[in-house]
Amino acid sequence: MDSIARSSNSYPFADPIPLHFGHSKAGIMKPLNASTGYEYMNNPLAPGRYVQFSEQFVNYIDDESGVVWSSDDISASHGSLMFHAIFFYEEGGNQYAIFMCQYSLNSDYHLLRINLADGSQTLGPTMGQFRPRKFFLKNGQLHINGAGGGPGGYTHVAVDLPSLSISTPASTPDELQYATLFRDGRVELEYIKAGQSSNSTHALRVIALLDGVTTVRRGFGIPQPSAYIPYCMDNLHVISHNVLAISGASQTTSTGYAIESQKYWDYASVDTWLANVIAFYTGYQL
Repeated sequence: MDSIARSSNSYPFADPIPLHFGHSKAGIMKPLNASTGYEYMNNPLAPGRYVQFSEQFVNYIDDESGVVWSSDDISASHGSLMFHAIFFYEEGGNQYAIFMCQYSLNSDYHLLRINLADGSQTLGPTMGQFRPRKFFLKNGQLHINGAGGGPGGYTHVAVDLPSLSISTPASTPDELQYATLFRDGRVELEYIKAGQSSNSTHALRVIALLDGVTTVRRGFGIPQPSAYIPYCMDNLHVISHNVLAISGASQTTSTGYAIESQKYWDYASVDTWLANVIAFYTGYQL
C-alpha cells in the first residue's frame, strides 16, 4: 500500500481520452442487437478484429475478410456466457479472450479462455460460492469482483491466467459488486451521471480506501467541461491491461440525457483522472 500524501493541488485535472480503433466498421463497438441476441466487442490487441457473441456462441470476425472462426454451442458444455465480461490478453505470441460463463443447472461459474487464432477453448475450475461480476486490475494482475465465497457480502479474487483458477475471496470495505475498481483496487467507481444541460454538473460517486484503514464514500459534483466519461453505471468494463470499454446498448437517464455507449478508454488515463479528482476535491493523493 502506497503512503498517502496530503495534497494542496489547485490544478485542473486532465480528462481521460477515448481510444479509436481505426476507421473500419468495427472501429466503434456495436451495441447489443436485440433481434439476434449478439453483442460485439473489439479486440484492443488487433484493430479491425472483434468478437461477436451471445450466451451460446462466439464468432471472431475480421472487418476486411469476414469470419475467422465460429464456435460450437458453448453453453451446451461450458455454460452460458455472461455479456460484457471479456478480457483480452497476449501471451507467448498468442492472443486470448477470457469469458465468464455459468452452468444453468447448478449455477457454477467458470472462466473460459479462447485462443483467438483458432477458437480452441480451455475451461477453468469452478469458482465455488463466488459469483463473479466484473474484471479489474490490481498491481497489473487480473482480478474479479463479485459476491459470496468469503466474509461479508461483496468480495474479490485474483485470477491465475495459466490455470484460470481464482484465489481465496477477500473482502474490500464497502465493496460494490458492480463497481469498477481503480488505483490497484483502492478506488471504486460507483457511477458517473450526466446532468441535464451544459451548465449542470456530473455526479461522480466513489469509494476510496485512503490509508488501508480509512474508507471514504463520497459523491462529487464535477463541472461539465471536466467530465467527459458518459453516464455509465455498471457498463464500464476492463477489457485488457490497457483498455476500458463502455459496453451495452445506449441508455437514457431519468433526466433524458442519452449516452454514447460505443466508446473505448485508455485505462491509465481514467485511473489517473479519478485520482486527480479525489486529490482536487479532498486533498488526498492516492
